[in-house]
Amino acid sequence: MTLQEENKNTELLANAIQRGEDYGSVKSANTERSFVLPTPQRAGTMTQQRCYAVDKAREIVESAKLGGL
Repeated sequence: MTLQEENKNTELLANAIQRGEDYGSVKSANTERSFVLPTPQRAGTMTQQRCYAVDKAREIVESAKLGGL
């Protein structure tokens, strides 16, 4: 997975987490894996909520990389 794909997947997953979606996917070249997303943070400032979503999205993308994506 290229750095550009990692960044794009992280952004898409963070947006999905903030919207409260149940599932998200990580895409790379011709492979796609689905993941159950964590519940969004509702307390704190918008900046704190966004940081939480981005942090969780990065964890998901890293686990996808380690899983062979």
